[in-house]
Amino acid sequence: ATTDKPVAFVVTTHFHADHVFGNQVFDAPVIAQRQDYERMKAMLQRDWNADGLAKQVKDAPSPDTLEGVRIVLPQVVFDQGLTLEMGDTTLQITHLGGHTAGSSIVYLPDEQVLYAADLLFVGRYPAVISANVAQWIKALDHIQGMQAKAIVPGHGPVSTMEQIQTLRSYLQALRGTVAELSKQGLSAEQITGDKRLPSYMGLSDPAWHQAAIPVVYREVTAA
Repeated sequence: ATTDKPVAFVVTTHFHADHVFGNQVFDAPVIAQRQDYERMKAMLQRDWNADGLAKQVKDAPSPDTLEGVRIVLPQVVFDQGLTLEMGDTTLQITHLGGHTAGSSIVYLPDEQVLYAADLLFVGRYPAVISANVAQWIKALDHIQGMQAKAIVPGHGPVSTMEQIQTLRSYLQALRGTVAELSKQGLSAEQITGDKRLPSYMGLSDPAWHQAAIPVVYREVTAA
């Protein structure tokens, strides 16, 4: 719909299904950070084997949208970063971690446009199920040091540094509150639903918020 030119590359910013299940429609090399490549390869033996994919198709809200899905592994793998020169356009891919171990961003320096992927959620609670929140906060600090006029989140509308700061404040408060309550002897189960937990963007839907608590609890108690 955007262009009749061929797609040259597909950048997989992290391994979650909603970011990789569409790779099969592109006749182009897929690029990913090494840790995400290794995670995707391992998941082919478990969640993404024939039985696993069949279950995901069956359980999907609209099963027809996943019919015939197959996993395309990245063919181009990088560690810290990768720069692509495409005509007059430069794309800088940088590994930051946080949301997942291999989470990466894509930056167009000349246009000052940043694709933050799932390091930024706007309009819904962030998915923390595979996250290291301390590293996520560091990743957002890195982004705040960049020049970006427009930031494309993994979920939500095009944003600015204001939304980066809003998410950073929430993650900082979430991690700090869970750490403090755990020091008081509360279990992860007891902390879930505690009124002292911070809210994000005034949202009331608790599902993703509550799902984050055991992950953050394990992180802060291990630390």
